[in-house]
Amino acid sequence: MEAKQNDQALQKLRESAADAGTDPADRRAAAELLAEAGAVADAVPALILAGRDLMDAGDVENARACFVRAFALDPKNFDALFEVGRADLAEGHREDALAKFVEVLRKTNLRHLPALFETGCLYEGLGKFDEAILAFKRIVERDKTHMDGLEHLGRVHQAKNLKPDAVHYYNLAADAAFTAERFSDARRCANAALALDADNAKAKAMQAALKNLGGEEAAKPAPKAQEKTAPAQAPKVAYAPPQAAPAPQATPARPTPAPQAAPAPQAVPAPAPRPTAPAPAAAPTPAPPPAPQTAPAPQAAPAPAPQAAPAPNPLTAEVFLLEQQSEAMSRLAHAQSEVAQTYKKRLAMEEEIKAAKAALEALEADRASVEASLRELESRVAAAGKAKAAEDAALAQLSSNIQKVRDELDALSSLPADIESIKAKCAAVSGQIAKANEVLAASQARADKVVAEAGTVETTVKELQSKFAAARQGADAVENQLVGLLEQTRGAHAAAKGAVGQVADMKAAITALEALSTQLDTARVQLESESKRIDAKQADTAAALQRVEAIRAARGESANGSPAPSATNSAASSAGAASSAAKKTNGATRGPAATDASALIAEGDALRTARNASGACEKYKAALALDSANAGARYRLGLALSDLGKSEEALTTLRPLGADKEYGVLAQTAVAEALRARGEVDGAEAQLSKALEATGYPEEHYRHALYSLASLHESKGDPDSLGLALWSYEEIFAGDPTYADVAKRIEKIKAALATPSARNGAK
Repeated sequence: MEAKQNDQALQKLRESAADAGTDPADRRAAAELLAEAGAVADAVPALILAGRDLMDAGDVENARACFVRAFALDPKNFDALFEVGRADLAEGHREDALAKFVEVLRKTNLRHLPALFETGCLYEGLGKFDEAILAFKRIVERDKTHMDGLEHLGRVHQAKNLKPDAVHYYNLAADAAFTAERFSDARRCANAALALDADNAKAKAMQAALKNLGGEEAAKPAPKAQEKTAPAQAPKVAYAPPQAAPAPQATPARPTPAPQAAPAPQAVPAPAPRPTAPAPAAAPTPAPPPAPQTAPAPQAAPAPAPQAAPAPNPLTAEVFLLEQQSEAMSRLAHAQSEVAQTYKKRLAMEEEIKAAKAALEALEADRASVEASLRELESRVAAAGKAKAAEDAALAQLSSNIQKVRDELDALSSLPADIESIKAKCAAVSGQIAKANEVLAASQARADKVVAEAGTVETTVKELQSKFAAARQGADAVENQLVGLLEQTRGAHAAAKGAVGQVADMKAAITALEALSTQLDTARVQLESESKRIDAKQADTAAALQRVEAIRAARGESANGSPAPSATNSAASSAGAASSAAKKTNGATRGPAATDASALIAEGDALRTARNASGACEKYKAALALDSANAGARYRLGLALSDLGKSEEALTTLRPLGADKEYGVLAQTAVAEALRARGEVDGAEAQLSKALEATGYPEEHYRHALYSLASLHESKGDPDSLGLALWSYEEIFAGDPTYADVAKRIEKIKAALATPSARNGAK
């Protein structure tokens, strides 16, 4: 590199990083130089290999540094993240390790077998046997010869006291170990099966096959994960019940079987041994030291045919006796070896019993903690029940108040007709006042005339009295007539004065009527303005009644156990609403078009909440017409089209948002829901897996996608799919216990898996 010969330098670095004999520190240094030179694809595997070598050497700290560096160079390398989890496990951080393993499984859609194996072991150690069974079954579904997964399935079923299932899996593990020439593991699994079922024919046949190997048995320990070279294999021997012993004679040499071809490497190597103690379900038998192997025959040489039984050896009786004695001594030595192995097993079982007691004590402590948590949850549930009762009472009171307002508005609905009637009456009163003024004017004229005539008559009467005073005596009759006339005149005068008083009273009444008319005109104007306010109040009340009806409908659907209106669309709408709120806040800086688009989006959200998907579509389209780059409007338009059943238009609208920095995961989840509605279940599952592999989005978006994937698995109905759905729901529950109806779905799936038919299907 100093000579600027970069190609030759990179080649040397690659050879050094891939050389099995390279020291881990040198391999790590070579990987760092490769990374600096830009060869990240070569640096990452070298860092992982160096970290594994350091882990094998017990240097966990430097191994972790290698794995973290590899993951930093390639965040999509899930093997590096898995190895970081192994480092956490080696340091005793089980929860951190489990979190990393689960993240690897989530991003690989449960396809990373080493992470599945470590997760199952952790669940087994924590006593979560159902979760452990699901993990190990997922492994053996992908690799039916995975000996460690089959053995752990036997242990977990044994811990659950399901002896027939445990024996079945122990036998399968023994077969896989025998095929891989891991004879000590095969013997251990066969012994475990016989410990549960002493008459099991398959386990006995395996033991007989192992005994037939004799001195050629190669008791090999379980191979470490990520071996650099394939180990040499001992010749395979098909096991079968032993034949009857021949007559006493010299034991002939057993023919050497033809060597078998090396088995094809598995797609995923066996996981590395975990540094933590194994679960106390079954104690593993320590493997005996490997016996010297018999050199296999060359590949080209065919296996010799079995020899015919030799003729009786004409040896003397003494030589025959010595041979029999030698054979008996070898059998005795073998028996002593078996006794020693049994003693070792006993010691190991005692250690396991101690560990089991300690684990039992820890479980008792955990049980007390769980019971306390349950009591606390019960108190919370009671408080939530009281709060719900109070909310129901408040809602009933609100409904009563709204009904009263509605009755009052119904009573006021006749107000415009009353106003028109008052107007007509006011017009009639005005006409009557005009007529009364005319009558009063005529009466006043007549009264004035009467008063003038009365004065004239009084003057005439006085003149006549003076003129006829002298002739009173002679004209008594005339005087009496004149006196009567005078009395009549006085009465007329009094009547005229009364008429004048009546005219004054009528004038006062007219003045009062004019004032009343003015007041009526003012009241009419006020009533007209009040009528407008009442119309606005009626519109607000109608909107409030619609919201109350929507709340009642939502509460009614929630009471029936179904999410309202859709867990998928509600979670997506809530996430989109937050984005819309942020856009409204920044509306002043984005211009009038963006502000108008945000307002249209808000109106569309309100219509969609009221289940008016068609109206919501029009609002979102109008918002896109104003702001074509508005991802929030496009995402909501896709959801509204899905609500209307227009899946093809919804897919066309949502797919361009797959890489959007804000709506990427939500849009891909909505696309999966649309595909699922069309019956394309595989396409929906692939789309959800792609959404979960995206990076840089809020945790709520991933939780929403995981909920949709769990719902899809749950809809399949088979035990394995239900197990995957249960796993996903529990992951959501661990992050947010109040998310949608996750708690109810977990209880429902557990109840379904607990039925005998579900267990038989799982087998």
